[in-house]
Amino acid sequence: MFCWMFAESLKMASLSEMAVKLAYFYLIVVGAFMFWLFVFYPVVYIIITRENPFKLYKNILSAIVIAFGSCSSAITLPETMRCMRKNCQLSNRICQTVLPLGMTLHMNGPAMYFPMTAILVAYINQTPVGFYSVIVLCLFAVIMSMGVPPVIGTGTTMLNHMAVASVLGVDNPQDILAYVLAFEWMM
Repeated sequence: MFCWMFAESLKMASLSEMAVKLAYFYLIVVGAFMFWLFVFYPVVYIIITRENPFKLYKNILSAIVIAFGSCSSAITLPETMRCMRKNCQLSNRICQTVLPLGMTLHMNGPAMYFPMTAILVAYINQTPVGFYSVIVLCLFAVIMSMGVPPVIGTGTTMLNHMAVASVLGVDNPQDILAYVLAFEWMM
């Protein structure tokens, strides 16, 4: 990865300009994820259950820590099931049905991150992006994220980013993706 990034940085006219663009990109991505986690989910939880969502976060804190440490919903699944049964008093039948299904089909991280990356690549390559292209891109990313393995570093990351970027008509996204993939583990 370092050699690929080094080779691409030699081709660039302004490395500092790219660093600023990537810094803005990651600030927006982290901000969007924080909004999703601390605003959107709690509001939906309050509307549906009329309970405090942060009490739920407290009950599943050990699963959250494992998720951040492993970057894998598959590795986190046993602890999530234990927390939901023990701390939230959810029935075993629901835990064994809903949680594994949610682990594989509700992959909102990739469904949000892939379109953001594709739009960044299109912006840097100066490819125009229309409203309908963004709608198709988001639908494609949601469908594609259902097939993404729930573990990090599976080798499909580059392929997924290239497929999503091709929806916007970006011809050669590899040069920009070298910089994005360097921080993929953090996202």
